[in-house]
Amino acid sequence: MTVVDVFQIVFSLSLSGSVLAGLILLCKALFRNKFAAQWHYFVWFLLIFRLLIPYAPESSLSVFNIFKPAVQGVIDIYNTETKAKVSLPESNPGVVINSGVESTGIPRQNEQASSSQETAIPQNNNSGYYGWLSIVWLIGILIAILYLALVNAIFSLRLKKGKKSNDPKVVQAVEQCKLEVGVHTAIPVFCSDQIKTPSLFGLIRPKLLLPPNMPATLSAEEMRYVFLHELSHLKRMDLWVNWLTLLLRAVYWFNPVIWFAFAKMQEDCEVACDAWVLKHINPEEHQKYGETIINMIKSVSMPRWIPVTTGMVNNKFSLRRRLTMITLFNRNSRKWSAAAIILFVLVGIMGLTSSVSKSEDVIQVPSAEKITSLAITGSVQVTVTKEEQETIRNFIDALKKARPYRDDVGTTPEFTVTLTMDDGEKILVFGGGERFQAIQMNGKQYNIQGEELTRYFDRMSMLNSNTDPLPNKEPFKLTYDEFAQMLRENGEKVETSNEMPRKIFGLTVQPRTLIINGERVWIWVYKDSDAAKSESKSVPVDGSGLSIGDKPYFYLAGNIIVLYVGSDNSVVKALEKVGTQFAGLTDPTSSESVSSSINNDFVIPGDAQTFLVSKEIADRNLFVTESIKTVYANYLRSKNDQLLKGLSPIDILRLYNQACDDKNFEIQVALINIPPYVSKDQFTQEIKNDKVLQENEQVLLESLHGFQGKVVERIVNNQKAYILLEKNGWYRMERDKNGIWKVGWMARA
Repeated sequence: MTVVDVFQIVFSLSLSGSVLAGLILLCKALFRNKFAAQWHYFVWFLLIFRLLIPYAPESSLSVFNIFKPAVQGVIDIYNTETKAKVSLPESNPGVVINSGVESTGIPRQNEQASSSQETAIPQNNNSGYYGWLSIVWLIGILIAILYLALVNAIFSLRLKKGKKSNDPKVVQAVEQCKLEVGVHTAIPVFCSDQIKTPSLFGLIRPKLLLPPNMPATLSAEEMRYVFLHELSHLKRMDLWVNWLTLLLRAVYWFNPVIWFAFAKMQEDCEVACDAWVLKHINPEEHQKYGETIINMIKSVSMPRWIPVTTGMVNNKFSLRRRLTMITLFNRNSRKWSAAAIILFVLVGIMGLTSSVSKSEDVIQVPSAEKITSLAITGSVQVTVTKEEQETIRNFIDALKKARPYRDDVGTTPEFTVTLTMDDGEKILVFGGGERFQAIQMNGKQYNIQGEELTRYFDRMSMLNSNTDPLPNKEPFKLTYDEFAQMLRENGEKVETSNEMPRKIFGLTVQPRTLIINGERVWIWVYKDSDAAKSESKSVPVDGSGLSIGDKPYFYLAGNIIVLYVGSDNSVVKALEKVGTQFAGLTDPTSSESVSSSINNDFVIPGDAQTFLVSKEIADRNLFVTESIKTVYANYLRSKNDQLLKGLSPIDILRLYNQACDDKNFEIQVALINIPPYVSKDQFTQEIKNDKVLQENEQVLLESLHGFQGKVVERIVNNQKAYILLEKNGWYRMERDKNGIWKVGWMARA
């Protein structure tokens, strides 16, 4: 896919996004004070999805059934056409390529035509227009992203000159608000003259920013409201959403409608945060909260919008709206909640679907069963008979997904595919040569485009290339049937199968099976060799984790991954002719895999389905054992992590459970892989004071004392492991930066 292709997709999404933005604004205006603030904010996420996802299912309810002509009309501004004379290949002289017009130049079987005949084909100049526009678009994106990066960097540097607030009143107020809303992240407070209004800054390590004079001018009650508002942004992950919309503005910088829509979304975000705060304070405090916003507006002459922050009062013009929503909070949201949900779903269906294809937009291709032969002529000569039904079906399926194309592309087709039907009628499909595609059937000629059809012709072009970039024994992109046929041509006895085995090792595509010389082989077919090579890296080098007795053989054959488990040397030799072995080189029986001991009473996380080593622990004691009693005693005294080096994940878990049982909170926290943004001291203090957490922990520990179920230690990779407990969930274990196993953060289920 070229830059021009990407720009055309973005341009189309920009137009459809504008239509959806208008629909959202209309709905918001009609139900301005009827729906809750959260609805007014979350409905904008439909626009985000529309701008991110280039494909959408068809629906008769789609708003683009109405606006499709207008949208297409804008696109057609760039579709100026001229005429050019192009020589067609000798195999199909006299063909007139034009979109949906009667074809008068179709030669009959008894007709002769000059091989040098020239035919007028519409020549498209879009590549010139779109080429220059795509370059301008890319430059605009680079400028916008550089601006955002520069603003973020400069703001971060200037912020370092700010003073971290150690005012007990401020620190205490922040901590109290964090407890109220359940925020456990450390959030330092900085006073900086770079901002005019309370703001939140930083995705990974958030900071609360205040103007220098604000702590002295706010009462304790007002300060609480301000901090609750900013913490609501953190709790709702608004900073991440803000960055996403900034990047979308950069991509769609040329569309003012998108910019206006996201500006309105930012306003609705603040109103939604107000509603979030109102839920966490008493009803009698609502008026005081509104007065606090008014006072904040009065104290700020002109709030400066900083795109990388979330400010409490960035826009004076939205004040009336915010106060209105505060007044109406909970007054009508329940009454209109059902209508709000229905409208949200309806807008989603109307805006996230595409228009229904009209009859002239769909090519009526016959079923594969009606095709008796498929012949390819041109630089590659291939004939496929009806017996090879799978190959014909693949081509027909690709053809059915193609659509008539308004953009006429003038070029000489490289290939002609002739489909002969059981009634003798023929369908001609032309392709190759700068993505040219056309179909001639039922006396009409269409320019068409289809992604799968393009790949089909690209593959034929590759097969015709004299500069093969791959080793001879590795095929180009092949289908399942083509791979089977290649093995047959090598003299192997091959049978296809409809069996769909389970997925393994995180390989994302659904495997199929082939029977080669009487042995079952698993096949994964990828879109290209790069995708297959990338996914092959998820397979352990020794092929362990399969719960098998024989040696596994993994091969990479172009865009196909092959697995054979067995000892038939003829199958191994057959696969060595077409691919390169990349895994299964060591005997898997040397691994400690006991995955057969895993039954339905275990809960296995998705990222633990594939692993390096999995073994059942004979000693089911989940607390300190005799072998690590000395280590635990020394660690209690010194808290030196070097004492833990060499201990397995199960032993670290035993130390952790013992520390929890002894209510030694410092050792408990020391054995957790705390993320860098969390303060160990603060976290230790929180769990000391959290009585509910301690009670829950005690219940869990009681279930682990005398545990009689199976215990499995599963090493996923060098950085992650799981302790699986039969009928009792799991613990995730992680290696820290020093290579020592620790209990993972939030790692119990």
